[in-house]
Amino acid sequence: VQQGSPLSTLLFNITVQPLAAHLRQRLAAGALHGIPLPDGSLAPPSHQHADDTSLHLRSPGDVAVALAPVGSVGLHCRASGARLNPSKSNGLRVGPHPERDPVTGVCAVSGVLFPPPQAPIRHLGIFLSTDPAAGHAKSFAGLLHGVRETAALWRQHHLSWLGRAYVAEQVLASKVTYHATFVPPEASMWARITHVISAFVAGSGVDGDGAGGGGISHPAQHVCSLPWEEGGVALVDPSIQAECLQAKVAARLLQPGSHPWKVLMQHRLHRALPSLGPAVLVSGMHVTLHQLRDRRLLGYVRGFQRTQPHRLVLPDALSAPQVLNERLCYNRQVLAGGQPLQPRHFPALAEAGTWTVQQLAALVHPQQPLPPPLQLVWDCLPADWRATALQPWQPEWELCAVAGLVRQVESGKLYSVCAANGGMEEAPDAALPLGALWVPCCVGFKHLPRQRQGGGGAASDSGSDSGSDSDSDSGAQESRRVPLLVGPWELVQVDPNAWGWGKKDLLAFTVKSASVRRVQLRALRCLPGGRYQPKSGCRPKLWGPPPPPPGSPVPPTGLVVLETGWRHSYDTQPPGSGQRGVRRPAAEFEVGLLPCQAPGRRARLGVWERVSARHAAEPQPVPPSSATLVVLPDDTIDAAAPGDPDSAERCLWVEMRRADLPREQYIVLYRILHGSMYVGAFLHHISVIPRQQACCSHPACQGELETLSHAFTLCPAVAPAAAWVGRVIAAVAACPTPPPAPEVLLVGNGGGWVAPGDAHQVWLLLRGSFLHAVWQLRCRRSLTGQPFTALAVCAATVASVTSTLRRDWARVTQSLIGMSGMCPEWFRGRSPELALHAFRSRWAHRGVLCRVREGEGDAQPTIQLRFTLAHPCAPSPLASAPAVLPEPPPVQIGGPTA
Repeated sequence: VQQGSPLSTLLFNITVQPLAAHLRQRLAAGALHGIPLPDGSLAPPSHQHADDTSLHLRSPGDVAVALAPVGSVGLHCRASGARLNPSKSNGLRVGPHPERDPVTGVCAVSGVLFPPPQAPIRHLGIFLSTDPAAGHAKSFAGLLHGVRETAALWRQHHLSWLGRAYVAEQVLASKVTYHATFVPPEASMWARITHVISAFVAGSGVDGDGAGGGGISHPAQHVCSLPWEEGGVALVDPSIQAECLQAKVAARLLQPGSHPWKVLMQHRLHRALPSLGPAVLVSGMHVTLHQLRDRRLLGYVRGFQRTQPHRLVLPDALSAPQVLNERLCYNRQVLAGGQPLQPRHFPALAEAGTWTVQQLAALVHPQQPLPPPLQLVWDCLPADWRATALQPWQPEWELCAVAGLVRQVESGKLYSVCAANGGMEEAPDAALPLGALWVPCCVGFKHLPRQRQGGGGAASDSGSDSGSDSDSDSGAQESRRVPLLVGPWELVQVDPNAWGWGKKDLLAFTVKSASVRRVQLRALRCLPGGRYQPKSGCRPKLWGPPPPPPGSPVPPTGLVVLETGWRHSYDTQPPGSGQRGVRRPAAEFEVGLLPCQAPGRRARLGVWERVSARHAAEPQPVPPSSATLVVLPDDTIDAAAPGDPDSAERCLWVEMRRADLPREQYIVLYRILHGSMYVGAFLHHISVIPRQQACCSHPACQGELETLSHAFTLCPAVAPAAAWVGRVIAAVAACPTPPPAPEVLLVGNGGGWVAPGDAHQVWLLLRGSFLHAVWQLRCRRSLTGQPFTALAVCAATVASVTSTLRRDWARVTQSLIGMSGMCPEWFRGRSPELALHAFRSRWAHRGVLCRVREGEGDAQPTIQLRFTLAHPCAPSPLASAPAVLPEPPPVQIGGPTA
């Protein structure tokens, strides 16, 4: 086998698997002693990941037996030819280690080096130690430096804003999120890492990105992180991504499958929170580090809670076992005085060991009333729950743990169970043992989507998919329901069928969907006033507020409001001052006098008087009835409830995504719509440049403030070209010429003019080429001082449109995957091919920009490019040309020689 062969990994797995099997056999035979888990079972004797193998045994003597020449490791080395390198093998002992030499650190029994707690050992890239602070410090010691070095290397390449966003996600953030999943960094470290990544995405601010935003990317992070179809660019947020990876661990804890780490985590949660245990993940309790005493466990719990899961099954629709499984404390459906029950307010629950509805219902007897404290808790339950808890019920599924079978009570079907993942398969011929004991169990269903075809898909009709970065809730794709055994109802902590997000239960958790949900929840907090709704998209800032009800006065457009604010910032600053200062609130300067600064003589108090005054000043605990009510979100309502999927905002972003604009043009359009283009007025508004640099540099503008309207439509170097673009779209779409309003080019419509329905895409492509040409020439003038004219803008627009048209025609007539020289099966995404009818609907409107001619027989179709500076209309610098210009010479593309 040659080096780098794909067979090497498979062959390695074949040779290393007998080592793990032999260790398990020796453990079962009693030759080795495993580490006992809280439930009485033994932890696996080994853990294998890629080419790393670790042993988990109880004592150094067991390690010596496993490493001996006749032990499992020695036999494996003799059979496979592998060699054990003791100098690269380290050990970690939890508890006292008398056999370890304090000078050399070598264990006298096993011969393995056990470093001190101050020198953590590295396992799978994570430093482990009995001192958590030492392992944490060493894990992140060089991480920030590595991110800075990598960002400096990538900054040498000329990348667009979207290109830097991709690098930030695939390269920079991936260096951090893996470590942060296991060992979450400090808040200050997170801030420094995030600042480095954000500064890299913001770029140096040259050429296509303009003058830069002072090291801060615009639009804001909560907008750019949204999915493409909702008005963002899916910009990575390392902290959210790391927290969602941690949330995945917590979600796996509630999902089917038996694993040793689940036993440990459940035990630690029950020990820290006896009233909840793993149910804290869906409770209304805000967990602190003081309660869990473990930063890593706290990160798992908080990461899951911040996704804000909600009930998929309403409280009055819960089945009997689901009601009996409900927790009493921190349950937002069990309220006392408007607040969930807390153990410190009801000590009787802890005395009786009653934490669930089932345990409380077992104490209810018709002849013997409950004690008053427990009766108060019973009265706090919903009436439907009290009735359901006291009635007998018939289970839907039953489990026979001895035989490993699950039975559906109604149909009698038998299913075999896989203990590793809870998977169930029909077993009609399974033999039942005599006297089998069946217990009620919980069964969930996981929807597995149909696998996508790779490489050879049909040509795209629109030229691009919707660019969706979130999971779709629609049932367009075929899926099959796979039953999974969650466990016996007496051991189930949280029913994964009753909780979830949107329309998906806990079994459908994915890091990608959780990250999108976290971004959506943040956008809802940061974009009030109806500017954003999940699935509906973010409303562009140039659109202004939502339309008022009928009969109300029409508010000004978002462009007018935005530029008015910029102009106000410009006018309120004195002409000779530098950058605009930040006005501080008066409350920051209101400082009270210290006792020694107060007038008159200060009276001295004794020690006991000061202690009494201090105790009197401390807040006293109040009973639950008179405590301040804390408004908790309703756990039956989805905090990220989707809006209208056919809204105008979503249609705009989907249309921009499907237009297949070049990245530079997409960036310009995107930033203009969000009001974050780096024109002089905006840079002065965010205090990046002084007042004297915020004006247009054209000689004829005479100190005019450079706003979006001025830079792209009103400047004398641009205005004739803007009028020419309006005449071009009128000729292409056979519609009236749009009015000379800034909203027409910046927003797409305005002044009562709207592009015809069949010309929306070509108008978007034409606008994108024009605006990018203006911005590129403006940036060159700002950097080099070289002026430009309207004719140069028109020529750059024609060149950009022609280049995009040629690119789309290549997608029609050529196989880009075949031209790559690679296996088509490697391209598992959307096919880059473009259908001919899609090209016609995009470009060939009335044959103005181009004409498509069908080929005879098996010949390919050909195209004639007709768009030039003189056709279909000439810009104003060519006004001296005849009114009816001759048709340009045909430019043939395609055919046998293409």
